[in-house]
Amino acid sequence: MAEYKKISMGTKFGYAAAALGDACSYTFIGAFLLFFLTSVVGINPIIAGTIAAIGGIWNSVCSPVIGYVSDKSVSKYGRRRPFLLAAAFPLGISIVMLFSNMDLSETLKVLYYGAFVIIFWSSFSSFYVPYLAFGAEITGDYSERTVLRFYAYVFNFIGAVIGVVFPTFLVDYLCSRGATTEKAWQSAAMIVCIFTTVSILVTWYCTKNKEKVRDRVPIEKKNQTSVYSFMSSMIKEYWEILQLKPIRYLIGGSIFYLVAGTMVNSDRMYFLTYNLGMDPGVVSRVYLVASVSGVVFSPFIIGCSNILDKRKAYILCSAVSFTGIIIAWITGIHSFWGVIAYSFIFSLGNSCYWQLFPAMIYDVCEVDELVSGQRREGIIMSVQSLSEALSSAVAVQILGIILGLSGFDGDVSVQAELTLGWISNCFTIIPAVFMLLTIVMVIKYPITKKRYILMQLALEKRNKGEEYEAEELKKLI
Repeated sequence: MAEYKKISMGTKFGYAAAALGDACSYTFIGAFLLFFLTSVVGINPIIAGTIAAIGGIWNSVCSPVIGYVSDKSVSKYGRRRPFLLAAAFPLGISIVMLFSNMDLSETLKVLYYGAFVIIFWSSFSSFYVPYLAFGAEITGDYSERTVLRFYAYVFNFIGAVIGVVFPTFLVDYLCSRGATTEKAWQSAAMIVCIFTTVSILVTWYCTKNKEKVRDRVPIEKKNQTSVYSFMSSMIKEYWEILQLKPIRYLIGGSIFYLVAGTMVNSDRMYFLTYNLGMDPGVVSRVYLVASVSGVVFSPFIIGCSNILDKRKAYILCSAVSFTGIIIAWITGIHSFWGVIAYSFIFSLGNSCYWQLFPAMIYDVCEVDELVSGQRREGIIMSVQSLSEALSSAVAVQILGIILGLSGFDGDVSVQAELTLGWISNCFTIIPAVFMLLTIVMVIKYPITKKRYILMQLALEKRNKGEEYEAEELKKLI
């Protein structure tokens, strides 16, 4: 079997830097956009949820196109890196515009925020899909991919602190100094904009000439002279990818988990503010603990992955997290320490997902190469991005509808008992159900470390024109 060189520390840090921008922008929008639109801008919760959902749906349209185009692109700067450079600035600017309270009519507000949600997700897809695909090209080693994602997760943690924890501290501080709520949130958005843009540019600069793994598989060039030929070719390739058993289970699991994760992250601000009556300073501390706890679990997750493999490690950690959430739902969350305990147990499952799922999806690239003879990392990773977009859209729309139907009123500080009850359900039992469905999908996911090694051996033998044992590999297809 081919031996892969260990990735240098410089490459690991250089690649991982953009994960800060990924988490910073993604978590900031996911955690606060719905809250900002309903409680600051004053848009009806159902309409606000629809605005956020439209962005997610648009992302699901953009991601496949970006993945396909990045696979086919040819540039002296690489297939993926030019997309990072093109997306960095519009992504940052759209964040600021989304968190600006515009003095417009109700209709124009909907149009304004709807337009910038689309711009945000277009830019995010243009960066995120090639960035994820880039990771699969840096190394083909089963364990090194997990390590690479660990470094990315560390930067994810830093980005989450900047995107979720820092804004709550900043808004509290600026408001205590006399700033309006609108200006405080806009200032927070500017900080997120700067960190997002700069981190992506750092990765673009530090990863020059790193797209070097799997050069043996040529890029398939097609003469596509019309929109129809482009679309038909793209749909054909996506259909081929979706025929692979591993990707179907991973995408199903990803959608279910991300509905759970998005609901918890989007609902947390409502739960802490209205159910527990916490002031912004205490809310900030809860967000800090929630972010730090994810990194605390990272070494444990890596250790489990090395001992058990990625699939079994995910099932184990997620099952523990699911059980803790169910206990929290039964007993209730009534205090600061109660929500801290809940944040820890939820973070185990959350950390497990963001570390192991991308690494597992990377391994599907070799399954595709075995079946098709092509390297289509962009298409494969865009399917992951598409699942994130759809699940985010579904989650925020569900949350917006539940808030609206349960009588949420952003103009009052005390909500009705029915409203509080459903805010609590959206924070606990509803996400738990989706998390359980994710575990079921991963149980059916067929790639283990043993099978991955056999697959690499088969690829090596096939490329040499030698015969290889295919019986065990049929379970992957």
